[in-house]
Amino acid sequence: MHGYPYTQPSLVVCSGMLLIVHYSLRLASSGAPVNYKAYCLDMSIEPVTWVEVVKLENDALFMGHDVRSPAFSCMSPGRWGGRINYLYYAHYNQPWVLHGMGDDAEAVWDDSTDPDLVHSRGLCLKLQPF
Repeated sequence: MHGYPYTQPSLVVCSGMLLIVHYSLRLASSGAPVNYKAYCLDMSIEPVTWVEVVKLENDALFMGHDVRSPAFSCMSPGRWGGRINYLYYAHYNQPWVLHGMGDDAEAVWDDSTDPDLVHSRGLCLKLQPF
């Protein structure tokens, strides 16, 4: 997986699949500063490998800023007004930042979101509850 070498990927179970969610920082001056991608462990081929999941069919993912907060998925987010194929990122300065997954990153990004938010997961001095 390519991207910034100090990023912290997250494991999450989503619709019966084991996913690893990885992100890469983008250097573009406009648009989404981060590109999130999900990879599924494909055990049908040898050697077993991680394959990019292009679309999370009927799911949304949730991730917190602190690496000690586990990522989780939600099936049928439309029931509560959420959106499928989105990653909801919880940050202590702004309650939720929405990210599109993979190629949908630009379509989802809201330019009014605070550009100074750090979109990386790290170990905070004080645990950030999710």
